[in-house]
Amino acid sequence: MFKSCSRKSSGGPYGQRCWYNSDMKLSQARADSVVNAFVSQDSIDAKRLAAYGVRPLAPVARNRTEEGRARNRRVELVEQ
Repeated sequence: MFKSCSRKSSGGPYGQRCWYNSDMKLSQARADSVVNAFVSQDSIDAKRLAAYGVRPLAPVARNRTEEGRARNRRVELVEQ
């Protein structure tokens, strides 16, 4: 992954890397919370689940509108 960087470097290639890094962390945190909910609320064995945050790599809509951003905040269950 990219090195962490400050908000001061919001422009240019380093700003893009900061956005990607923070977006991946947020996406992973959402995925982890879904797995934790299945484990704690539905008694599913944690060994059967894996969380992967991929939102910036697999958008289903453009982020220019609130509707598009909402569509990209999703969970997909994939059978392994």
